[in-house]
Amino acid sequence: MPSLAQIVGSLLLHQGDAADPELIHWLKDRMDAIIGLEPWVMVVITAGVVMAIPMAIGLLYYYQQRRYGTPQGEVTGPATSGDALVREQEIE
Repeated sequence: MPSLAQIVGSLLLHQGDAADPELIHWLKDRMDAIIGLEPWVMVVITAGVVMAIPMAIGLLYYYQQRRYGTPQGEVTGPATSGDALVREQEIE
C-alpha cells in the first residue's frame, strides 16, 4: 500500500493541463489540413451542432406528446387536494 508521501508526491508530479498542448496543436493543424476550412467556419459548425441537439430533443418531445398525449388518469399540473380526492374516488 502506498504511503501518504508517495500519494502526495504523485499528485505534485501530475500535469496541470487538461491535455498536452503540443498534441492539441498537432491535432488542430491536422484538422485544418484535412478539412481546409477557416477557424470561424468550424466555430459556426460546432455552435450549430451544440444548438441543434437540445432543439432536436425538444422537438421529439413535442411530437411525442402530440402523437400519444398524456395517459388517462395522469395529472399533468401541480398536485392539489382536489386531485387527491379524485384519485381516491377512482380507486374505490
